[in-house]
Amino acid sequence: GRVSKFYAIAMQSFFEDIAVENNLNDLNEVAKFLKEDLFNAVYPCALEYFYSNIYILDNDEAGWNAMDSFLKKDGMLLKKDDKDYLMALRNSYMSVYEVLDFEIGKSITLRNLIEKNKKPITVSEKSLTHQIVKWDKLGLRLVSMKDGKTLIAGGGIPLSNEAAKESIKIIKT
Repeated sequence: GRVSKFYAIAMQSFFEDIAVENNLNDLNEVAKFLKEDLFNAVYPCALEYFYSNIYILDNDEAGWNAMDSFLKKDGMLLKKDDKDYLMALRNSYMSVYEVLDFEIGKSITLRNLIEKNKKPITVSEKSLTHQIVKWDKLGLRLVSMKDGKTLIAGGGIPLSNEAAKESIKIIKT
């Protein structure tokens, strides 16, 4: 149905280059090729993209969104805070950030390298602070909550300086 079609589109947008370049036929082969650590970092980003993207339907100008569909169908089973998080995730997007500062086990201060006019932002974060150093480049999705807090979504990709520059170039074109 609709969900599997758009899921396939989202996964293809994330993994198609790797699959084509390496003659891989499906997501399982891509996962094996990338090795567990890298695939486990990238796959949540692809899932977040699937949940936040709007897919255009032939008969629906507004489009279809997986998160909207889920919340409409099953949202009443969730607590208000959980629904608020999912709506904020739905309205978020991935960007390239540079680590300006961090306090282990507490927070990270990030600069958005794509939207240069945005001020650096400090986000509460525990686990990632043990894996980064100052000036690291990261592909992240920041989720802005109604209460003013900003969270890092589940997926994040460490980027080399070259990969960050290439990502910025691709996004800006």
